[in-house]
Order: sequence, then structure tokens, then C-alpha cells
Amino acid sequence: DHPSSTLGVAAGSSLLALKSIIYHPFSSLCLSRSYLNPRFM
Repeated sequence: DHPSSTLGVAAGSSLLALKSIIYHPFSSLCLSRSYLNPRFM
């Protein structure tokens, strides 16, 4: 096992998710709204 590489992959993926949330708040808001309320489309 390589716990450091696993931790690195987890940190990288969470950083990517955080970055996409920060950079695309409007698109993620619209996406969550379309999932919660299909009539919003």
C-alpha cells in the first residue's frame, strides 16, 4: 500500500472539485436546480 499516493489522489480530486465549485458556481447552481426542480428548465 502507498498511503501517501492515495492521499495525494484524494487531495487532488477534492481540490479539482473545489476548484470547479469556485469557478462555476452559476452552472452548478443551475445543474442542482434542474435536478431538484425539472420544471425550472
